[in-house]
Amino acid sequence: MATKSESQILQLGDKIQSLAKSLADKIEREEGETTQYKRAEWDSLTIDLQNSIEELLLRVVRPKTFLHNLQLSHYDLVAFQVAFEFHLFDSVPLSGHITLSELSKRAVDEESMNSLRECYDWSSLENGVLVDVGGGAGHVSIFLAKHFPNISFLVQDLFPPPALGSDNQLAPKVKFQQHNFFEPQPVTNAKAYFMKHSLHNHPDADCVRILRSLVAALEKAGPATPLLINEGVLPSPGESMRRDQELTLRRGDMCMMVTLSAKERTRKQFQQLLKEADPRLQIVKIHGSAVTKLIEVHLV
Repeated sequence: MATKSESQILQLGDKIQSLAKSLADKIEREEGETTQYKRAEWDSLTIDLQNSIEELLLRVVRPKTFLHNLQLSHYDLVAFQVAFEFHLFDSVPLSGHITLSELSKRAVDEESMNSLRECYDWSSLENGVLVDVGGGAGHVSIFLAKHFPNISFLVQDLFPPPALGSDNQLAPKVKFQQHNFFEPQPVTNAKAYFMKHSLHNHPDADCVRILRSLVAALEKAGPATPLLINEGVLPSPGESMRRDQELTLRRGDMCMMVTLSAKERTRKQFQQLLKEADPRLQIVKIHGSAVTKLIEVHLV
């Protein structure tokens, strides 16, 4: 008689086999239709298959081996993202093959970028300046500028990109300004201040310093000026989230903790940081459906 553990393994095996057959049948029925990969039914099947495979692996391999492989895989992916400075996952073709050389030349929108573009009323910032604080080489501002040409973007970071010319122009409507985001924000007439992944890789004390450095500029820019924080938001206890998205955030949380003594945060934890920086800073809304959300903050 099979034990409970053995029965669970057999059930998972049967489920994986059934899901794989469903996916194979779907591919055969819809061969040549690239839209199949974007349908809700396809997403549901692939997510269910991925979750089942991971659960089976967790049951049949030693925990130490499972965690070791998980972290190595995660770090490898991070290395590719950093090395190429583009959206790796959407650059891989759905069929056929691609070399690393070809891959490095491609850059396509990913889920979080599409969500960022669609989840906020960017038209409200037209004829104004958006300051991209800690914006690196400016990939987010360059992306948004292509879709919203009536907004001017100013990318700020500690070190200028290597390819930056003498005119400080990164792209049409996108300029660069050297700035340390721990220092007071020098631009005081912006229509919005934006930060992407500038907090999850810093401990709480540093995050408070970063946020506090923006307060004087927000005061001068006016009460309607938003601070837009583009970060992952962990679910609070009892709050539901799509399993694959929560898994991504939990992995990132471990990575930030181990490498930088930092962390991913819940809405409540973000609000605590904002309150410590200045009691008037309040989250008014969290936008978007991707892993990376857009947290809208105002001085109230």
